[in-house]
Amino acid sequence: MNKKQIVFIIFAIIILITLICTVFLLKNKNNPNTEEISISDYNPIISEKLNYTLINFYKDKDMIQIAQKYIGKEYGNITYIDRISANKYKLYDLKKPVIIEYIDPHCTACINAIEPVEKIREKYKGIYTFIPITDKLSTSEESIFEQNGLTEFYYFDSTETEKINDYHQSAIPFFIFLDETGNIRLIHRGDVSEDILEGLLYIAYEADK
Repeated sequence: MNKKQIVFIIFAIIILITLICTVFLLKNKNNPNTEEISISDYNPIISEKLNYTLINFYKDKDMIQIAQKYIGKEYGNITYIDRISANKYKLYDLKKPVIIEYIDPHCTACINAIEPVEKIREKYKGIYTFIPITDKLSTSEESIFEQNGLTEFYYFDSTETEKINDYHQSAIPFFIFLDETGNIRLIHRGDVSEDILEGLLYIAYEADK
C-alpha cells in the first residue's frame, strides 16, 4: 500500500466519522425527548420571567404532559398508615408543604434515593414533610428498606387504591410536591441526588416568590 492510498483511507475514515456524528446530532436535535424544556413549559405556576432551564431531569415530554395534567390541582386528603403503629393519618392535617414519595423495595432507583432524601429531610425538618409511601409489604420486603437506612415509611390505605393509582405512574420513585393547602406544585419521577432535591424544592416552593 503506497502513501497516496494510506492518505486516501485516512481521509475516507475522517469523512465517515464526520457523517456519523452529524447524523447523531441531527437525530438528537429532532428528538422531542431530548429537547430543552424551560421551567415555564414544565410548571405553569412559576413565573415565565424566571430564566431558569432544567438541565437534565425535565426533558421528558411524557413528564411534561403528566405535569400539565396535575400541577395546580388538589391532590386529595388521602389517608396514609404508619407501618409500625398502624395509626392512620390524613394528609391535610399536616398543614405544611408535603413531599410524597412513591417507592418500592424492589426498585433500585428507590433504594438509591433513600440516602439523599433522608439527608434533605433532616436538613429541612420542620419546614417540609417527606412521606415515603408504598404498598403493603412483607417483613422481608420491609427489611430491604431498613437495611438501606429507611425506617420511617407508610402504607397506602387500601380503600383509596384507585385515587392513589391515578398518581402512581409507572416509573418510580415518583415525587409529588404539595403546598400547605394540598395543591400540587411540582412532580418528578426517577433518580434524585441531594442537588436535584434541593433544586426541586426551590422550584416547587421558592422560585415564584
